[in-house]
Amino acid sequence: MDIHLILYVACALAPVALMVAVALLSRLNRFPTAGLWRTFQCASGCALALAAVGLIPGIAHLHVPGVLQAIPISQILSLLVQLLGTVIGGFSAR
Repeated sequence: MDIHLILYVACALAPVALMVAVALLSRLNRFPTAGLWRTFQCASGCALALAAVGLIPGIAHLHVPGVLQAIPISQILSLLVQLLGTVIGGFSAR
């Protein structure tokens, strides 16, 4: 398999998977609130980094036929949404 294709799929799906994992983790009552916020901030930062890596020119134009096809404007919007979520989460953690 092509490394660019694997990186593209990871950059497209990992932010969603990270945020879903944190949402499911928050449903467990055994974790303290401060620990959940730290986990959210770490996962959100990783998701933001992966969304930014997805904008690399060699990766941005790859697509998986029938599964994923992103255009640059959609990747820019996903990066902005992830940035907004990270900033809001940072302020909410205070």
